Amino acid sequence: MLFDVNLAKTVHNEYEMRLQEHRMLRAVARIRRERQGAHPFTLAYRRVVNWLQSNLNLADAQRSATPVTNPQTPCLDC
Repeated sequence: MLFDVNLAKTVHNEYEMRLQEHRMLRAVARIRRERQGAHPFTLAYRRVVNWLQSNLNLADAQRSATPVTNPQTPCLDC
């Protein structure tokens, strides 16, 4: 089978057009988010904060559920 140069150019051009369209759609979505007041890092920041809060709440719930026996408190008068 011979390599068809015209077919390769057509496939490459189609790929470039789809890639450009994808980049434009991402840019439009980013601009919309910025117009709504969301900084590009805000959404990722919110996800991290929510994850941390859920882990802290889980740790607090586990800590309050387990009774403390024989606490190792240092002597303040020594």
